[in-house]
Amino acid sequence: MIGISMKQCPGFTLIEIVFVVVLLGVISVVTTLGFSRTAEEYLLVKENTVLAQKAQVALNRIFIELMQGDNAGAGVVFEAAKLQFPSSASDTKSVVFKKVGTNLLYNDIVLCDNVNELNFDYAPSASAGSLAELQTIMVTLVLQSKGGVAEQFDYTMTIKKW
Repeated sequence: MIGISMKQCPGFTLIEIVFVVVLLGVISVVTTLGFSRTAEEYLLVKENTVLAQKAQVALNRIFIELMQGDNAGAGVVFEAAKLQFPSSASDTKSVVFKKVGTNLLYNDIVLCDNVNELNFDYAPSASAGSLAELQTIMVTLVLQSKGGVAEQFDYTMTIKKW
């Protein structure tokens, strides 16, 4: 070993090792950024799906109650942010949908949370005296996501004559 020069010894130089370590660091940073961006996009899609499901449940409940409502009953209240009408069920006097704070309430039970806006638009007009006179109800529901983005859901219900 004493007569062997450095050129004849197998191995890596310090510069080669440093270059490999730096190259591995760059590759790991790029990979980590790609994974974190993918994870953020996944969470955004998941949150939007939850918002869409909440809106769909709320809008379906409104539609079902309208279809089962007492179409000839008095006491119908048509307002921009409130809909109240007699129920056909014997155990409930009336059905009320309204926005209180950030909640959409269905007979004082929270149907949907994070509500920014609730708007009912009626056709032919809000002067109709009963559900039987209505032809169409347009519902606009705006929900606030955790990220601060407002998502608007529009739903048009055609009321069939009973």
